[in-house]
Amino acid sequence: RTPDEIREAERLLSERMQTALETTLERGEQSIILMNRRGVSSFFLCFDCGRRFVCPACDVSLVHHRARSSAADPNYGAPSPMGYLLCHYCGYHEPAPEVCPDCRGVRVFPFGTGTEQVELMLRARFPGARIMRLDSDVLTGRESWYQSLDRIHRREVDIIVGTQMVAKGHDLPGVTLAGVLLADLALDLPDFRAAERTFQLLTQVAGRAGRGDATGRVIVQTFRPEHYAIRHAVAQDFDGFYNEEAGRRERLHYPPFGRLANLRFAGLDGDLTRDAAKKIAGVARRLTRRGEFNEVRVLGPSPAPIGRIRGKWRWMMLVQAPTPQLLTEFLRPLLNAVNKVQLGRVDFFLDRDPLNML
Repeated sequence: RTPDEIREAERLLSERMQTALETTLERGEQSIILMNRRGVSSFFLCFDCGRRFVCPACDVSLVHHRARSSAADPNYGAPSPMGYLLCHYCGYHEPAPEVCPDCRGVRVFPFGTGTEQVELMLRARFPGARIMRLDSDVLTGRESWYQSLDRIHRREVDIIVGTQMVAKGHDLPGVTLAGVLLADLALDLPDFRAAERTFQLLTQVAGRAGRGDATGRVIVQTFRPEHYAIRHAVAQDFDGFYNEEAGRRERLHYPPFGRLANLRFAGLDGDLTRDAAKKIAGVARRLTRRGEFNEVRVLGPSPAPIGRIRGKWRWMMLVQAPTPQLLTEFLRPLLNAVNKVQLGRVDFFLDRDPLNML
């Protein structure tokens, strides 16, 4: 391994994490490292002109992958020395550039970290360790998943690197160390459940360590140790997290202290999609002026957090009501109005009690 690769690994892993991994390896025990993002890096950027490489069909950055390891590998064409860039929403891909196509500059570099990069860094830092990566890029189906778990149970793996799939419900008696990198990665997602999901993930991965005879240890690396989701997860304080999260949701009328519906609009024409969303929002606000609906709140419309997916522009509008009955009564005339209004070539979706706000 080159000195640069080892230095990169040491920057990613805290001194405490490196020491714990070394100790676990010396004891012949297993470790899990959770990094809830796939790929080598999150995006590519040209330092000369500032171009950021994004999917032409979706408003998201292309994720850098180096190894072609999935069943769809033939679709990625000839390998590039730099790997390939992939959209995790629509599957668009292109070779990772060595030269910027806009300015012809050569200072094109990847940024961010994913499971593939973590695996490479761990191999550089612990060259004798047997390392396995578990994410949707390497697991092509149920059979490969069972084969991987079987290897872990047979103690043929020392360090398991993966996304959230390594955290959920597996009984791995050999695992005594669970480490989390960038534990605050999802806290700023535009979703009122972001803190809850972070708390769930951290407590789930903590439960993978120490399920056998040996004592388990959990190390969480974060830039925001003061955030209540991380504080309570580290302390395994479920009641403390609930009380703090419940207070925040009650102030904002989010579930379970209110009921929610997400009205989504998607179309190939951005202007038509926006106009359709505004038209239905106008109908919704007129309904709230009726006495029986004066407790209903309409938020939006606004562009969705991911403004375009698979070539379709996306807008959304939230409807909040204090009870499920009132929400049902409000949505009934609103949907009747939607059926009467000409939305043109715009798709309309109603997601009641949405699990995903993106």
